[in-house]
Amino acid sequence: MTVPNSNIKRGDHFTWTYALWFIPMLIQPWEGWLPSGWDWWSIDLLAFLLLSIAILVSLCVNLIRRRWRRILSLLATPVFLLILTGLLAFVGMTPDRVRFAVTRGEYLAQIKRNNAQSTAPRFNTFAWDDTFIAKTYVTLVYDESDEIGLPVGQQSDAWRQRVAEACHKSGNCVKLDSEPDEYITVEKLSDHFYLFEDSFPNAFP
Repeated sequence: MTVPNSNIKRGDHFTWTYALWFIPMLIQPWEGWLPSGWDWWSIDLLAFLLLSIAILVSLCVNLIRRRWRRILSLLATPVFLLILTGLLAFVGMTPDRVRFAVTRGEYLAQIKRNNAQSTAPRFNTFAWDDTFIAKTYVTLVYDESDEIGLPVGQQSDAWRQRVAEACHKSGNCVKLDSEPDEYITVEKLSDHFYLFEDSFPNAFP
């Protein structure tokens, strides 16, 4: 009478391989490094749906077969990954900061080329997040005057003129005055470098 029970629980063990299922979710914050012409929003949505289906099927199968260790492994994996990414963010190892550390020299060289004839404080913008093809949600900003970091309304007219010129040249516009459904943040990365994020938290019900 013990044979059926042993067959039911065959293969029940703790495993780390479920972490591989969550690789697409871990890659998502790094998509700024990937080709900007791709429809990453649709790719992310498809990856999320496939992951949800895989988790649901695995939970059902393992419940039927009473593989409690596998169920615990599957449920614990996202918690472990969240804790790990939180610890990395706490020590400053976020995707944005790692990406900036790797590419900082390239941006400085481009800034030097763009402003070779200018005597005014340099202001340059670079698309950082093109997940939604029609709009740049995160922009890397080089502001030599650092006025972008001041409270809204304290920027000078000369700064606003530089922002308007940069918007006209690159199409990556920086607007600190937010709309009712808009959420704007400015994060300083390094000397004169900032991440300007323009998101719409109420875009989806």
